[in-house]
Amino acid sequence: MGEDKLALLHIDSPYIDGDDSSRAEDLICKAVGSGWVVLCWYMEGMKNVPRPDCDFEVFDLDFSKAGLECGHWNGAAMILAGASECVRSQLGQKVEAFLSNLDKTSESF
Repeated sequence: MGEDKLALLHIDSPYIDGDDSSRAEDLICKAVGSGWVVLCWYMEGMKNVPRPDCDFEVFDLDFSKAGLECGHWNGAAMILAGASECVRSQLGQKVEAFLSNLDKTSESF
């Protein structure tokens, strides 16, 4: 699939069942194998976090550094898989811009 026709899958797994992480890993790998770009988020500090058997990057958000609180969770992370260098670079720039804006706010959830 060419970059002019990107397909994006966002996985927002509830992580209720112990197998949710492995199911997310399987879905990530199948989607990447089919030419999709995949985003999969999870809370940091979970017992089982997705680690797919394909190339991926993880973007971390430390809540305290962003002026956020979320109960007992210290942060969240987003897996990016199946993206070209161009897409990774663009997303990295967007993440940095987003995080710099969060430094100016303080919220409690």
